[in-house]
Amino acid sequence: MDEFERLEEIYSYMFVDMDLSNESFMEDLPNQGQSHRFLKSIRDRPLKDQAFFVRALVKFRPECKERLQELSKEDDEDVQVLANAGLLHTPEYAGSIEFFKRKIYERLADDSLNDGEWPIHFLLDYLMEEDVRTRMQAIEDVLVYAKGVKEINPIQLAFITNYYEAAKKAESADE
Repeated sequence: MDEFERLEEIYSYMFVDMDLSNESFMEDLPNQGQSHRFLKSIRDRPLKDQAFFVRALVKFRPECKERLQELSKEDDEDVQVLANAGLLHTPEYAGSIEFFKRKIYERLADDSLNDGEWPIHFLLDYLMEEDVRTRMQAIEDVLVYAKGVKEINPIQLAFITNYYEAAKKAESADE
């Protein structure tokens, strides 16, 4: 089975079980230069499904970055979040960090930390993936911003503080 066929097969797995980690199937996938062909073949699929899959694929196929950049500009917040989560795994991650900070700030300003499909803890989780050292400043910025929100619920502030402390601990462990 060539790379294109394997990518199609792995893509189909996410419709069988959303909890299945596509990444484990991608680790040993041979790179035969067929990623762009595959990305073209799924362009007619729902954008959220594309973003979900390509978010994982970009870790193994950096050439998928361009598709994630396109998806990050879509109007659908779900698609934006998933695409930016994938872009965090590329050298151009700074724009995605700013995206996540902006989304968190919006939720803090609206006191809607747990509203919608992307509650604040999911957004913070994405910031803490992988190399937390590069994200430490963003997590600290979120904490400083949260402390400046006049009517923030103390539980919410404690929640964000816990993320910050976990990030500091992870950063110390990496050193």
